[in-house]
Amino acid sequence: MTATSDCGSTDIDTSTIVVGGGGGGNLTITPTPATVDPGAQVTFTFSPGVSRSGDQVSFNFGDGTPTQAVTYMSIFCSPTSPCDSITHTYPQAGTYTVTAGGTAGGLSVSGSTTVTVQNTCALPSAPMAAFTWLPSVVRVGEVVQFRDASTGGPTSWSWSFGGPGVAGSTSVQTFATPLAGLTVTPNDATPSAGQQVTFTFSPGVSVASDSVTFNFGDGSATQAVTYLPNFCSIASPCDTIGHTFSQAGTYTVTASGRAGGTAGLSGTTQVVVSGGGSTFTITANPSSAAVGQNVIFTLAPTVSQSGDTITVSFGDGQQYTVGYPCTLGACGAVHAYANAGIYTVSASGTAGGAPVSGSTMVVIGGGGGGGTLTITPSPANPTVGQNVIFVLSPTVSQSGDTMTIAFGDGQQYTVSYPCPLGACGAVHAYSAAGTYTVSASGTAGGAAVSGSTTVVVGGGGGGGGTSTAQNPTFTYTEAGTYTVTLTATNCKGSNQTAQQIVVLGTCTQTAAPVADFTWGPLGELPGYPEQQQPYAGQQVTFTDNSTNEPDQWHWYDFQEDMVDSTVTTRTFTHTWSQPGDKNVRMTAHNCSGLWSSSEILKTVHIYEDVRHVTADFSWSPSAPSTGAQVTFTAAQGSTYGDPTGFTWTFDDGSTQSGQSVTYAFECGGSRRVALTATRGGTTGTVTKSIPVDGPSCGPESVMGVDAAKLQGLNDTNWRADVRIYNPSAFPTSITLQFLPVGKDNVDPFTVGPYQPPLPPRGTLVLDDILQWVKQNFGQDFSKTALRFTYRTDDDVPPIITIRTYNLRPDGSKYGQINPGVNVVPGTTPSLQWITGLRNNGVTDGFRTNYSIVNLRGEPGGIGGITFTIFDEAGAPLGSKAFGLAPFGYIQDSIKALFGPAFENIGTFSLKVEVPTGGDVQVYASVMDNHTGDPVLIPATPPSDSPIYLPAMAHLSGEAATVWRTDLQLTNPDANGPHTWEIRYTPKGTSLSVATRTIALAATSSFYVDDVVSWVYNGTLAPDAQTSGIVRIAPVDASSVYPAVAARSYNLTATGTFGQGIPALWAAKGVSAPDPTRLVLTGMSSEDIARTNFGFVNLSETQGANFVVYFYDDRGNPLNPSGTDGQPKPYTYAIGPGTWDQDKLENRFKNGFKVSLPSNLPAITAEIRVTDGGPGFAYATVIDNKTGDPNFIPAQFTP
Repeated sequence: MTATSDCGSTDIDTSTIVVGGGGGGNLTITPTPATVDPGAQVTFTFSPGVSRSGDQVSFNFGDGTPTQAVTYMSIFCSPTSPCDSITHTYPQAGTYTVTAGGTAGGLSVSGSTTVTVQNTCALPSAPMAAFTWLPSVVRVGEVVQFRDASTGGPTSWSWSFGGPGVAGSTSVQTFATPLAGLTVTPNDATPSAGQQVTFTFSPGVSVASDSVTFNFGDGSATQAVTYLPNFCSIASPCDTIGHTFSQAGTYTVTASGRAGGTAGLSGTTQVVVSGGGSTFTITANPSSAAVGQNVIFTLAPTVSQSGDTITVSFGDGQQYTVGYPCTLGACGAVHAYANAGIYTVSASGTAGGAPVSGSTMVVIGGGGGGGTLTITPSPANPTVGQNVIFVLSPTVSQSGDTMTIAFGDGQQYTVSYPCPLGACGAVHAYSAAGTYTVSASGTAGGAAVSGSTTVVVGGGGGGGGTSTAQNPTFTYTEAGTYTVTLTATNCKGSNQTAQQIVVLGTCTQTAAPVADFTWGPLGELPGYPEQQQPYAGQQVTFTDNSTNEPDQWHWYDFQEDMVDSTVTTRTFTHTWSQPGDKNVRMTAHNCSGLWSSSEILKTVHIYEDVRHVTADFSWSPSAPSTGAQVTFTAAQGSTYGDPTGFTWTFDDGSTQSGQSVTYAFECGGSRRVALTATRGGTTGTVTKSIPVDGPSCGPESVMGVDAAKLQGLNDTNWRADVRIYNPSAFPTSITLQFLPVGKDNVDPFTVGPYQPPLPPRGTLVLDDILQWVKQNFGQDFSKTALRFTYRTDDDVPPIITIRTYNLRPDGSKYGQINPGVNVVPGTTPSLQWITGLRNNGVTDGFRTNYSIVNLRGEPGGIGGITFTIFDEAGAPLGSKAFGLAPFGYIQDSIKALFGPAFENIGTFSLKVEVPTGGDVQVYASVMDNHTGDPVLIPATPPSDSPIYLPAMAHLSGEAATVWRTDLQLTNPDANGPHTWEIRYTPKGTSLSVATRTIALAATSSFYVDDVVSWVYNGTLAPDAQTSGIVRIAPVDASSVYPAVAARSYNLTATGTFGQGIPALWAAKGVSAPDPTRLVLTGMSSEDIARTNFGFVNLSETQGANFVVYFYDDRGNPLNPSGTDGQPKPYTYAIGPGTWDQDKLENRFKNGFKVSLPSNLPAITAEIRVTDGGPGFAYATVIDNKTGDPNFIPAQFTP
């Protein structure tokens, strides 16, 4: 109420009326926004708000976090401007029910609302927590500024400082101890807007770790003056900074930090910037107050953006400046008058960037406060280290007023008028949990007051302070090493990091340090006995050993690297790239502000890097499949000798370079990968086997036939020897399966894998194999095929040679060679022929058996195989269709298959038809009825180019042998006759080349028992000596080639002993530069069985050059070593369409000038065609007792 007398004097009185007190009033709560993403802040506005003494509204946010309260504070909360908002951040998605209750506007209120936190976080992942702090050397009582350096968009932070102390935030702390120790002087205290002001401060920045930060009070970013070793020194400190104020106003400039080696310094000054202004509204509440009563001044418009400030002059000689951001968020002023009277209050400055000014009046009545003092803590339930604001009502308001607050933990603070920064209260942080009674007494408005309250302090994070500010401060109260932990959170989750901080005690040093240091590592490098430390490229750690507790170190020199660095850590690291002696210098500084009076100089010897390199690597996925990309990663680092170069070699011969490469395997099995790692000229190599799932690229098996252990016709006794050669560069594991004749071999008897694995180029000798399996495994077989499976790292199959022979009582042998066949599904030709067959009964002449084996074991076997017999005139005599069980094997006479009428049909041929998709191998075996000597003739498709037959003979040989060659041709064309030229080219020049032609009707055959004599029309003398090569080609303008079989034999009085000579054409050879090897195994030295070694050039136009390496059964090279210590190659060259054959011993004598060692039961040759071709190679092994020859054709291998 305002009353005016007749004389014009006025008096004002106020009182408060509470309407409806004590009722259960409704509380409206409005969230903004009501739907948010995790980590976003929600502001809750409630009505009615907190506006009267005793009001407090507590919020439960529904997410399990502690309740929070909005409590009445007289300087901020009033009926016209209630405290009516609170904020909260939800880290997880969900729907939360928020409840609140308490007293607002003097009424008991309650209410609720909901907030939806949706999981629509756009961030890719949780943040990566990181932080820094200054100063780097921390002492007890210094304010440490922690800075969040997290990435990934964190929205909330949780700090644990790990030790005792007081936490704060980076904003100006209300009610803080007055700034002291730093003098700040502007060169112009009353500049104009836009004019630069230079601030000089003392002490200046002069030693390492010094840094002074300025806040210019105009909302601009803080700026710092930081120590630079080349510019700042004790004699010439860095002590100035410039700033330009863009708007008129009164600005309080604050500075704080470390200067002159002393931390915790601060200071202020004020600058009044001139400029115009405009009227604005100042509202006083109450506008009529008593002496000592707080008056709240509300400004409209008020400061609202960076740079805004308004200075309020209260009319009693006191003033206060409001700057943006506002202290505690209150953008106004509070003042208590000491004397009654009418005061004009004026204000000017900038609001929203525009100049403003205005005034109002305040009437202060007589009297003063006194009596009861209300103390309001905020919050009333803090945690350890959290700041508590204590608001006093009434508070100090006139000259002479003082009030002492005892916080209940042995600490106290005195508030005196005028108050620091215009805030007449106190701030305190408790270092331990507990319940504290806070009391205060003194004078307010000239009257004595006193009062008390209670504060309950909760735990503070493991014995240390905590904070949820992004960039908090912390002041440690005890020395020690503490672990500081930061948890950064965004809408995708949280991430935590921790670092140790060393807090030193208060400075007690009065003398400079005496500098000293050590370094390491030293001595032999573990795992590298050849290497001394430190070496070039290795990091060297220098450790301070100075006296008097230094806190800074200046390292310099470092020889050619010219280091100059001042640090605040006790250790320093450096890496030299070159070996040699290195000078290192250091001085030390401590908290006395003094540097060591002299440097310490030491010489560090850096050794040359002589470490060996260890190559190693990993791959992913660990068990890859064919066709899938595999990543290979080489190991790096000091454990492996720090390799810098990496070369990869894969088993297909391809190479790649780089620390990490990718590769896709084409073949399954155990694949080899080699890595060569290098550092300079030092190299390390490792090879590993990679298990790859998928089909192998090599043949699935190798098949052989006619293994025997039985008595035959005409007192023959059949046995079989096996030679297994490993052409792989890796050990090969061999498994052997026995496929007995006439059986379903879907589950055959298996031996192996044979141990140990066959070494590279080694030969496994298994003589009389069916007797061997009986003796060692108890299985008695009489006739079987043999299936060989294998496992090796490069899929190269073994080379198999089976010799089936008639063993005579005197130990002599005569037999046939059965080369192994690589089983590659889908490669059997559908039409094949066998010629050179004869059936003359069982006593005179010859008889013929056949063999056929199913190369595959799929259930159901194979059907629809057809044999058709044609007589010499070309007439079909009979046809048989039959099938084979899985891995089925048949070996019998032609008579048994076709009937008794076929026992004596003379010369004949056999056409073999195989259904599409079937894989079989067919042979015929033609035996001399007098000697029992067999010759194996495989079924083959017709040739498509000129046919060559080497080793054609009409001569006498060693051991009274007489050599002849028979020949049979069959016309495979059922539609008509064809004519071929048969040309004989003798070896040497004693005879001329002889040529004859032969015309054959459809499917008819021609046989001659001495082709060399025949081609010369019978004109050879009885004692003629010649051998040569036969070429067969069409001369009827067709491209039809005959089926051909030849046999070179030793003619004796009791019969013949011969060897089959297979037809050869271009597709049967190898041309340069094809790397395919030709392999011959089953040879021996002449003391066991003499061996002839032959070459054939299947080219019509160019020569062929051969290179040969010989090996014994253990894989040792037989070629003599050259000057480089490596085996010398055997080389031989022949012209187009020619051949050459010689004893193996002669090839060693003529080619190497050395003798072939004796007693070698198994010799193998690997042959390459290095130029020209196609070329072929073979061997003829002759039994020394019987003179029986065995032709061994070369087999192909990668």
